[in-house]
Amino acid sequence: MNKLKHFYKANKVVVILAATMFLYLNIIRPWKPTSVISSDTRSYYGYIPATFIYHDLSFKFIDKNPEAYADKFYYSTTPNGGRIMKMSMGLSLLYFPFFLLGHIYTLIFGGFEANGFTLPYQVFLCFGSIFYMFIGLLYLRKVLLNYFTELVTSITLIAIVLATNVWNYTTWEPTMSHSFNFALFSLFLHLTIKFFNKPTIKISIAYGLLTGLISLIRPSNAIIILIPLLYNVYNWETIKAKLTFIKDNIKYLLIIILCILLIWAPQIAYWKLITGQYFYYSYSDEGFFFKHPQIIKGLFSYRKGWFVYTPLAVFFVWGMIYAKRHVKEFYFGIILFTLANFYIIFSWWCWWYGGSFGMRPLIESYALLSLSLASFITVVFKSRFILIKIIFATALIFLTFLNQFQCLQYRKTIIHWDSMSKGQYWELFLKYRYAREGDKLIEVPDYEGAKHGHEKQ
Repeated sequence: MNKLKHFYKANKVVVILAATMFLYLNIIRPWKPTSVISSDTRSYYGYIPATFIYHDLSFKFIDKNPEAYADKFYYSTTPNGGRIMKMSMGLSLLYFPFFLLGHIYTLIFGGFEANGFTLPYQVFLCFGSIFYMFIGLLYLRKVLLNYFTELVTSITLIAIVLATNVWNYTTWEPTMSHSFNFALFSLFLHLTIKFFNKPTIKISIAYGLLTGLISLIRPSNAIIILIPLLYNVYNWETIKAKLTFIKDNIKYLLIIILCILLIWAPQIAYWKLITGQYFYYSYSDEGFFFKHPQIIKGLFSYRKGWFVYTPLAVFFVWGMIYAKRHVKEFYFGIILFTLANFYIIFSWWCWWYGGSFGMRPLIESYALLSLSLASFITVVFKSRFILIKIIFATALIFLTFLNQFQCLQYRKTIIHWDSMSKGQYWELFLKYRYAREGDKLIEVPDYEGAKHGHEKQ
C-alpha cells in the first residue's frame, strides 16, 4: 500500500490523466458493435483471430461464410491470388495481451460469440490503448524530468493529452495505431538516454526490440533511428565522440540489429508464405510522391491542417528555438526528425490520411516534440514579464477548450472526417450544430486523382 501511495504521489498527473481517459472511455463513449474494430484496425488486428481462432493466415476460411466476415477482415489480393493483410503485424503484437483477456472472458462467462470481434474483445482492446498511453506518459515524464521541473513537466503532459488529437485517438478511436506509437516513442526516448549513459546487454535487447516494433507498426517511422544517431551530436568534437562510442560498443549495436531482425522475422515469414516473396509491398496502387510533398496543405489546410486542428503545434515548433538551450542532446535529432517526418508523411498519396481528426500520423512525434514544448514553457515561466505568462496561460486554456470542443464536433460529424473547407470550418467554428443544407461548404477529396498525383482539391 505504501508503494502505491508513493507511486501515486510521484506520478499524480499521469495517473489522473490515465484515469480521466479511462472514465471517459467507459462512461461517455457509447459502445457500438462496429465502432472499435473497424477501418485500418481490421488490418492491424486481423492477424490475431486468423491465427488463434480460425488457424488460417491465408484467410481461406472466409469463403465458408463471406457475409459473416465481410466487415471483419480487411485484406488485399496478391498477384498469385493470395489474401494478405494490408498493414504489417506490429500492432497486433501490442493488441495480443488484450485480445487474450477478451477471449478468456468470453470463454469463461459466455454471452458472446468467441470469434475475436464481439464486445468483450472490443472493450479489452480499448483498455489496451489506455494502458499503453499510461505507460507512455510515465516514461515521457521520466524523460522530461531529466531536463525540466516537475511543474513544467506536468503542464507539458497535460497539454499533450488534453490540447491535441491524442485525446481523440486514445478515447474515441483508441484502436488506431497512434496512441500505441506515442507510447513506444516515449519509451524509445527513455531508452536512448539510458543506452548512451551506460549501454548494457539488457538495455540493448530492449532497445532493439522496441526499434523493430516501431518500424514494424509503421515502416516510415524507421526514421526514429535519427534520434540515437544524432543524440548528443552538435559539433565536430561530438561527432568524433559518437564515432568512438560506436566503435567501443559495437557488440551492443550488433545485439540491437539482431533484435530488430528478430521482431521483423515473423512478418518476413508471413510475406514469404502468402506471396512467395520475402519482402512484399501490400499497398497496391497506393504510394508516395516524393517529388511533390504536400507539406503546406498538411500543415495549414482546412481539410486536415496540423496548425488548424492542433494549434498547440505552434508552441511545438516555436519551442525548437529554445530546445538547444534545454535539451542539447536531443536538439539536432528533433530538428532533423521533424523535417524528415514532414517530408515523408506529406508525400503519401493521401496526404490527409482519409477519415480522421486533424493530422493523425504526427501524433507519435508529440513524444519527441514534448521536449521543445517544455523548452518553450520553461522560457515563458522564466520571463520577467507577468503579462507574457498571463497571455500564455490564457492561450493554453483556450487551446485545451478548443481541442476538446472540436473533438466533440468531430465525433458528432459537425467537423467532417475528410471534406472540410475554409468556409465550412468558420461557419461552424465553436458551434454545436450541424451545417444546414444551405450552409454545406464541404470539398470532397478526389481520392482516385490523388493516387495518380493530381488530386483536385
